[in-house]
This record gives sequence, C-alpha cells and structure tokens, in this order.
Amino acid sequence: MKGEFVRISIDVARDLHRRLRQAALGCQARYPEALNKLGEAYLYLGRAEQAVKASRAAVGIRFGFASAHLNLGVALNKLGQSDEAEEQFRETLVLAPQTAAAHIELGLILAQSDGTLSPRARVELVEGLRLDPGLRSKVPGNLLAQLQ
Repeated sequence: MKGEFVRISIDVARDLHRRLRQAALGCQARYPEALNKLGEAYLYLGRAEQAVKASRAAVGIRFGFASAHLNLGVALNKLGQSDEAEEQFRETLVLAPQTAAAHIELGLILAQSDGTLSPRARVELVEGLRLDPGLRSKVPGNLLAQLQ
C-alpha cells in the first residue's frame, strides 16, 4: 500500500513537472510565475540544477520576484553553493522581510558556515520561527535546543 502511494506520488509529480515545463517554456516571457513553479517542481523532484535554471530565468524576467529568489537560494544551497544561496536569501528578505522560510534558510546557512549557532544565525532562526512556528521541522534538533 505504501509503495503504491509513493509510485502514485512520483507519477503525479512527473506529470506536474511535464505540464509546468510546457507552460513555462511556452510563455516564459509573460509568465515568470510559471518558471518559478517549474523551479519548485524541480526542487520537489530533487533536480536542483534544473531548479536553478528555472528560478534564475524567473528572476531575470521579473525584477524583485521574492519567491523566485527564495527558490533559487534553496536550489543553490542543495548544490552546495552556500555563498550564492546566502545572497539569494538576503535578497528575498530585502524584497519581502516577512518571509519566514528565507529567515530560516539564511539562519541555517549562517550556522553551518560559522560552525555554531552564532548570534547572527540565532537572530535569523528566531525571526523565522516567530513569523511561522510551523517551520520548526526545518531546524535541526540540536539548533532548536540551543534556541531555548
């Protein structure tokens, strides 16, 4: 039963990917949202390199597209490009300061680069959790314990 659910979920994700890709490629100049959704679909499928391409295209078409900067940062981070990812999370926060996920992602990158829960990482994680307590699951337990 569980295997069947996973297979169906993968099939649904692949179908969604195919549809979003067709939509995004067919109308990318007018609809950066389609490219951003394509980037999200690539992230969901674990295809970070394609997610970077789609998110960069969305950012290039629409100046100030905060959610595309966020998705680009997540994809870059998955590829191990944490410096570039950090820039994207910071840009997201300039454009949309209340984006909890960007605070969390930035805090996690800072904690990783500092090798500890530094004051600057703490500030970002605390703010992200204040804005959206539902994102606690994104923060590793050892960092959550240090935030208490």
